[in-house]
Amino acid sequence: MVKRNKLFAVAMVLFLLVGTLGCSSQSQSGSGDSKDNPKQPYKIGLLIPMSGDAGDHGQIMIDGAKIAQEEINAAGGILGRQVELIPFDSAANTEKGVTGAKKLIEQDKVDALVGTYRTGVALAVMDVAADAKIPFLISMAASDEIRNKIGKDNSYYKYVFKVAPDVADYTANLLPFLTDITKAKTYYYAAENTAWAKQLGSVMKKQAEAAGIKLVGEAYVDTSATEFTATIMDIKKANPDVVVCGIITAPGVPFAKQYYDAKVPVPMVVTSGVLTIPNTIKNMGAQSDYISFGLFNIDKPITDLTVPFWEKFQEKYGYRGTGFNEVKTYDSIRILAEAINKAGSFDKDALAKTLETEQFKGLAGTYKFDETDHQAKWGEGYVNGVLAEWKDGKAQVIWPENVRDSALIRAPWWK
Repeated sequence: MVKRNKLFAVAMVLFLLVGTLGCSSQSQSGSGDSKDNPKQPYKIGLLIPMSGDAGDHGQIMIDGAKIAQEEINAAGGILGRQVELIPFDSAANTEKGVTGAKKLIEQDKVDALVGTYRTGVALAVMDVAADAKIPFLISMAASDEIRNKIGKDNSYYKYVFKVAPDVADYTANLLPFLTDITKAKTYYYAAENTAWAKQLGSVMKKQAEAAGIKLVGEAYVDTSATEFTATIMDIKKANPDVVVCGIITAPGVPFAKQYYDAKVPVPMVVTSGVLTIPNTIKNMGAQSDYISFGLFNIDKPITDLTVPFWEKFQEKYGYRGTGFNEVKTYDSIRILAEAINKAGSFDKDALAKTLETEQFKGLAGTYKFDETDHQAKWGEGYVNGVLAEWKDGKAQVIWPENVRDSALIRAPWWK
């Protein structure tokens, strides 16, 4: 009887020991902490639109992200861990964005999130990320609602940072077209009927008025519109010096074509979006000529990273890109990797502190985040933009002076 009890006791010890080792092994394989498993990749969830009216933008975002991934991994990864990208199609839709964020966090066990496209998606996803205490770098959404939300509850949104430009940055990027290039005294604003476009119009008006430039008319069109005769007639009637266009999704193409065909006698500058995509411009042919547009980057020596990136991008994918989608996604991933490497730890509090206090070099300039609202700063010495014009399917840089290709090419029918 004693012998049987001793054997039973030994068996129990062995059982408990094996169980403990098994649990330890499971914990190690499922942990995101490099101290437990340094060979596990650092997983970045990409929330991007791969379908719907913004699908083209999503593909460009992925292309930029892949180059960042390759460069980081070739340089040794993030504290020795290779980067793995896990994309999810948000379709630029708020509900899908939230579903995707939860799936990436809960099922894919990502270490951080990068994205999204459209402000509504970003505003919803940042709550999901904050609840899960997951770092989230917002690469595309522009509205100042995001920075205001972070600023009001910085402790809750401790790990959310906005790489994307603010609405005021978009308008500041366009303003030299009015003040320096065309010497405009008046302008007309044609835009999508969206919250973002309306906010941009409001900020543009304030900046233009401060520069002595008057708004003489505006039109907000539906995001499914294809006919713009009434808007073009109103533009001609208002007789502005410049048209500022905030139609950035699919309707931008028929609007630009009809604007060209109507021989509207004033230049047009576009904030961003579909009319900055090279393949779109190629398909438009001559009807894309004389469209000026704002960019956040182009294949010029903005930093020492810029030209090599564009050479690699062109060789790898065979097209130029928009100067925004791929740039901001690339920069977001590089900033995340550099911040962790600078912190010397995967600790999220250390990451947040590093992002708040350090500077980071990207394609578009030097990134420095505001310590309260986590918005990347804009202007000389930080991130800045360029202006370009389409002619014969090619983008000619027209501002600033240090990277300019040519002066504004004037259409024969402009006044």
